[in-house]
Amino acid sequence: MTTCLVIEDSDVVREVMCKILRGLGIDVLEADGLATAVPVAENDRPDLIFLDWDLPHFGALDFLRSTFVSLRERRTPMVLCATEYDPRQIALAKAAGVEYHLLKPFDPAAIRALLRRMQIVVDVPANLIDPSEDESGHFVQKMGQR
Repeated sequence: MTTCLVIEDSDVVREVMCKILRGLGIDVLEADGLATAVPVAENDRPDLIFLDWDLPHFGALDFLRSTFVSLRERRTPMVLCATEYDPRQIALAKAAGVEYHLLKPFDPAAIRALLRRMQIVVDVPANLIDPSEDESGHFVQKMGQR
């Protein structure tokens, strides 16, 4: 089973994301900031990381710099989560090794579409996702595409 680390400072947003991922059959680890995220990423070795761009005190780039070598060696895919499409953020994240971004608010269909693009197998009850989900790709983009 796939294990995902969700790094998000907002309890509500993190709870929504974790609920969606668990509903897709993903094991979820949670962190509310850099201090908790780095040890979880290093010790628990998640298969995938969703990373909030706007973490307080230390941002997403600080996390990426702190874990750069080990995440690169393990080829851990990372998804930048942001409230707006900002080409500057995307360029910085891409340079730091992030391949995907996802716009908030989170949508189950968009998350499922992203996981499918990343070739991560998900378990989904038939009534959870609209079969036209692939049309939601505008929420989920490979870095550098608009």
